[in-house]
Amino acid sequence: MIMYGTHRCKDCEQAHPVLRENHIEYEYRDIHAKLSHLKEFLALRDRQALFAQVKEEERIGVPCFYWPESGRVELDIEKVVKGA
Repeated sequence: MIMYGTHRCKDCEQAHPVLRENHIEYEYRDIHAKLSHLKEFLALRDRQALFAQVKEEERIGVPCFYWPESGRVELDIEKVVKGA
């Protein structure tokens, strides 16, 4: 799983220990630290209906949890933990 986020986001920072405590393996991609990570995230966000309300509310949509093998995308850490 890939987690898109930013060190400037409280929810993103809180997601790290939750994922570790639940033994969920992930690769963290900080959209603030690397332009290529931002571009990947925006391409994903632009293709997913899940982000419609996020964009409508002028939010970014991180943390975002993405499984490239299946195409699954989640924005809710609780769903990630339950589905692990």
